[in-house]
Amino acid sequence: MARYLACDVEALFRGLLLGLALTGLSMTAPAEAANDDAADEDSELASLLALLDEETTIATRTRVNRDFVPGMVTVLRGDALRALGARHVLDALSLVPGFQVLREANGSGNLSVRGITVPFNAGNTKVLLDSVGLSREESGGNSAVLLLPIERVERIEIMRGPGSSIHGGFAFAGVINVITHKQGAQVFVSGDSDSAVAAGGHIAWGRDAGNWQGYVGGALADHGEDAGPIGQHPNDEVSWATLGLQRNAFSLTLHHTDRDQYLAPVPGIRLPSGEQSTAIEARQAFQLGPRADLEARVAWLENAFASATTGKRFSGSRIEGEVDLFWRPLDAHQVLLRMEAAQSRTDLGIIRLPAAPDPALLETSVRDQQRQLLAFTIQDQIELSETVSATLGLRWDDYDDVQSQFSPRLGLVWQAAERHILKAQYAEGFRAPTYWELYPRSERDERIGFETMGSAELGYVYRRPGATARVTLFRSSTDDQIYVVLPPPPGQPTQFDNSNRYRSRGVELEWEQNIGADFDLLANLSYADTWDSRSTSGPDGDSAVAADWIGNLAAIWRPRAGLSLALRWLYVDDRHAFSGELDGYDKLDLTLGWRRPASNWEVELGVRNALDDPIDYPFALPFSTVSQHFAPRTWWLRLHWHIPG
Repeated sequence: MARYLACDVEALFRGLLLGLALTGLSMTAPAEAANDDAADEDSELASLLALLDEETTIATRTRVNRDFVPGMVTVLRGDALRALGARHVLDALSLVPGFQVLREANGSGNLSVRGITVPFNAGNTKVLLDSVGLSREESGGNSAVLLLPIERVERIEIMRGPGSSIHGGFAFAGVINVITHKQGAQVFVSGDSDSAVAAGGHIAWGRDAGNWQGYVGGALADHGEDAGPIGQHPNDEVSWATLGLQRNAFSLTLHHTDRDQYLAPVPGIRLPSGEQSTAIEARQAFQLGPRADLEARVAWLENAFASATTGKRFSGSRIEGEVDLFWRPLDAHQVLLRMEAAQSRTDLGIIRLPAAPDPALLETSVRDQQRQLLAFTIQDQIELSETVSATLGLRWDDYDDVQSQFSPRLGLVWQAAERHILKAQYAEGFRAPTYWELYPRSERDERIGFETMGSAELGYVYRRPGATARVTLFRSSTDDQIYVVLPPPPGQPTQFDNSNRYRSRGVELEWEQNIGADFDLLANLSYADTWDSRSTSGPDGDSAVAADWIGNLAAIWRPRAGLSLALRWLYVDDRHAFSGELDGYDKLDLTLGWRRPASNWEVELGVRNALDDPIDYPFALPFSTVSQHFAPRTWWLRLHWHIPG
């Protein structure tokens, strides 16, 4: 039945979005003016607060409303994600246009962004937790931050497309910043029919200016059968801990993640995986004058990753320092100058593919290697007129074990009319080679350089109180992709080079609408046409993992105070597997939320994948594609207690 429902889903989503767009645009006629004149002060105040709530620093490091930054930024609110039944950050990211959620063979989360797919570093997307990085590009690890329970999340900010001009290395396909709760206090517990359980919470203290303020939070989760492919009898236990302290312009943040996981495909045999990551960051801001501010940051990170399914082990540490100077020479002119230095150490890096049997296609062991980085950034934001603004950025990175790299960015934003915004951007992203790419057969290959991507975007945004539409056209390409040389040179060890190419081009359509105070609607449709020269691509050069079409429909209805009903429908098109088409899927989630008036307790229950449609996540190998089954129909229950302050 699910396949029948999906047979013409592309047309259905097109019709839905077209209908919503026509409805919204019809309200821009003279009748709209009359309605606007009749809007009361409460409505205007609500719209203003909504605009302020959408301000983000992820794209430019300065607070700007997300629709006025270069490129496209998505902001997902934690309360809405909970109402929609999202389980963790990875689950929530499937709502982002152009983002396809994947699961690796060991259950780790991964992403395909705009059709670009790699099996490590979250699809070459930089993942931050409260603006702090918990992973490193040379490790090639998919961070457990993606599995953080949604109850710990206040909001998620996502920048689609390269962000290296601001965020540096492996801000390649995008940047994700997961922002946790730091106000008030709450605890939660949840469980589902797949034997998964989770519990956690947070508490904040200190509200007086000039005194110490802080918060502490954490979560424990056992992901049950969802932790790995169906039939693999997985065990996946993850814990997160967060501590934050702040006084005046000084802040200190600590994050720790510990994941212990294994698969048991055969009784008595366990394939273990795990991650331990700890990050400590200190920030101090200084006001240099009425038009200049300075912020200094120092951070320390330690990682350990292991995966038996890929024969991968990694451990090491990184220390980095950064100084940002914000200068406003004119009211309509902002300049950012940044200097960054880092030293990254690999204590141990091992990989063996395949893990068994012999012979291994790739096998390396790296010990006691260091990487030093020096980077400078300049960004110029200027309002050319009352309706046109420009952002120009350039970053220079020097890696002592690779080479130097420039990352430019040029963005224009034009508010053509009160409700109409046009945007254009060109940006580049890069990543340095991982330890197994740079040290194949345990020796450094000096021929390997950066992998770079250039991306051009054109965007249109239509805004009116209670509704927003966005259209984005994009084209991304690289000509120096790092990939293994196949077949290996006769009599020589496995090698990598920068000779592969790929490109992705497509469109993203979005519609968000609030119908009164009781009904919220979100719909988006993404199309990506890909071509990939790697041997992991499909028969026509298409990505073997990424779907051409991805669609979302989400709705939240509040028929009465304290009661909410939510629906979420995710459509993923067929994938171009090496051996032929791999069926797509429809994932329908239903959620009921209830909170008794004047009560601090909240109850949510629902069903994920209500249609029980088979969900296959593909994994691309040289000249083949394998897929594994995840996520059967699951019933779940969640309890919250908001602790009175």
